[in-house]
Amino acid sequence: MSLRRRLSLPFWPSLLVLAMLVLTLNLGFWQLRREAEKLRLEAVREQAMAQPPQALDVALASANPLATRVVTGGHWLPTPLFRLASQNAEGRRGVHLLQWLRLPDERWLLVDRGWQPGEQMAVPAQGEMSVQGQLYAPGQPWRSPVLDAQAAVVDLPVLDLTLLRQNKPERLPYLLRLEAGAAALQPNWSGTVGMTPAKHRGYAVTWFSLSAVLVLLYGWWLWQHRSVSPRKTSQHD
Repeated sequence: MSLRRRLSLPFWPSLLVLAMLVLTLNLGFWQLRREAEKLRLEAVREQAMAQPPQALDVALASANPLATRVVTGGHWLPTPLFRLASQNAEGRRGVHLLQWLRLPDERWLLVDRGWQPGEQMAVPAQGEMSVQGQLYAPGQPWRSPVLDAQAAVVDLPVLDLTLLRQNKPERLPYLLRLEAGAAALQPNWSGTVGMTPAKHRGYAVTWFSLSAVLVLLYGWWLWQHRSVSPRKTSQHD
């Protein structure tokens, strides 16, 4: 058997394996990038919590609005109210309640009021209120959810702020994580960011492991395929 024949690979199986390998590796590296982003956000949050609150416009004009606690006021918009799926707390399944706050200059700021048990009724905050918290810039999810825009209460599997803003510039590209106050619920910010850095790292290891298993299985299949072919040839001869 010539060297060229030994090195030739079946086209379609090789193409399929290559496509799956590219997919799993990309997913693994994406999870690592998400881990790095979450670690950076945690560091920024710790820095912000050590600072006194500033007016919202002052924070937005600063070099890093996310590293600042802010205080602002506005009017709560009762609908739509968003229920963001989050991690469990205290052994119970729960959600984060998100609600739009209309500022005096007519801009809208999405506020995360905190965590509550999933079976509890979603009650919107009402009226004028001064709020205080930390700004947060959610990352773009892997896939945007499909939402019922007409519902009074909207369930969000993931937070896609770009989708919620719907190309409306008056809606600010930040989420305010509410601190203690009249409208505040239980804080559980790890639920807001979806997965912890450790979980992202674990998923990355899983995807890279799948890539390695895929290569090993393909190598085993090629070995089996090569060993069977000469036998069939010799039998025909």
